[in-house]
Amino acid sequence: MDFFLTEDEKRGEIERLRWSDLDPGIFELVKALNELPGIVILPLQSCQGRVKRSGSQEPGCLWLRLSGNAFRRFEQRVHELLGCRLIERVQVIYFREGPVVDITFRGMNKGKEALEASCAFLLAFFSSIQGW
Repeated sequence: MDFFLTEDEKRGEIERLRWSDLDPGIFELVKALNELPGIVILPLQSCQGRVKRSGSQEPGCLWLRLSGNAFRRFEQRVHELLGCRLIERVQVIYFREGPVVDITFRGMNKGKEALEASCAFLLAFFSSIQGW
């Protein structure tokens, strides 16, 4: 098994993706990112963010798996993500199956405009590092 995302694994992840479970605010982002070569969104932890009844806020988040080439480009340019005020945290979680990129961003917890701006920024960033 390859430590990074392979084309076969990407197809499998997309087949298992339950589109109806995605928050509507990130549906188009997930769809667009999954169309990029070398990138797949893992829906387990992907959400648009929200403000709970108690008033506490949950930011938006995405979990992604990347091909080896996309991951290396990600590591070289992660500072671009962290330099954007829309991005709150970026971390890499290492699982046996390979690394998962976890991005926390301003989502619906900060309003629709913040969510839309975050989605546009993330799509532009990952479009620039895509590939096998």
